[in-house]
Amino acid sequence: MAAATLDFQGATAESLSEVATFFVDSFWLASTTFGDGVKLSSGERNQLVRKVTEDLGSRYGLRREKRPSNLSGRETPSLFWNDLILARDEKSGKLVGCVGIEASLFDPSTGAVLRSEQADRLVRTELDAMTDAESEQAQAVFGESGIGALAAFVLQRDEGLLVQKFANTYAPYALLANLAVSPSYRGQGLGRELCDFCELCCQDMDDVLLQVEEKNGAARKLYEGRGYKPIYRTEGASSLRLAPSTNPMSAFLPIENESLLREEPTTLVTMAKRVEGR
Repeated sequence: MAAATLDFQGATAESLSEVATFFVDSFWLASTTFGDGVKLSSGERNQLVRKVTEDLGSRYGLRREKRPSNLSGRETPSLFWNDLILARDEKSGKLVGCVGIEASLFDPSTGAVLRSEQADRLVRTELDAMTDAESEQAQAVFGESGIGALAAFVLQRDEGLLVQKFANTYAPYALLANLAVSPSYRGQGLGRELCDFCELCCQDMDDVLLQVEEKNGAARKLYEGRGYKPIYRTEGASSLRLAPSTNPMSAFLPIENESLLREEPTTLVTMAKRVEGR
């Protein structure tokens, strides 16, 4: 098959259901980590699609719900951006790949990664405690250089000025996650193109990081080929695995499999690279 010409676009609330179904079929049921031998009943598959819809919608702000409001009742926009990028075959319009990218914080001493929503809360706590002069300076930094520079300015001050004393161990990074490519389009460089496109979306960050299971050789090879290098290794981490019911009657019963996703121990490798041009 000739390499597809891709049309990149941001996911929306309207496309969330389509994306969730794609992610179930292209990641969970065709994983390069734990293989494609997992078989789900139709009920379990629908259950997994609902779970993925909830997770992706919440993480990337695609659900039709308001953000927390301030005392004046107005919605509070996040300082930390996030996007779920879709790749469609330009000719057919078929969804063939997706990847998430978000502004985040990383602690190089512990390997902890804060997603955009968590990072936003941490930085806002420090901003709220600033003097008027500090706040004006922070606004100027944000307006000129974006969230990466603001996070560095806020968190890398004198430790005595911080409300949360642990906060100065965090550094701003863009976080790449939820990369999936349709099995029928693999081997054409789509994964590389998705990674490269993400870098274009995070020009206010100096570095991009991701986390991958150590035993996922295919994914690690992809990321190494794009210039990512290991910066932290976490043993004893946990990862979700599918656990279909072994009861033959479950396929005919309208009940959920409460153990469909189970945690298993794994080793995570955090990899990072400098954004081109930074």
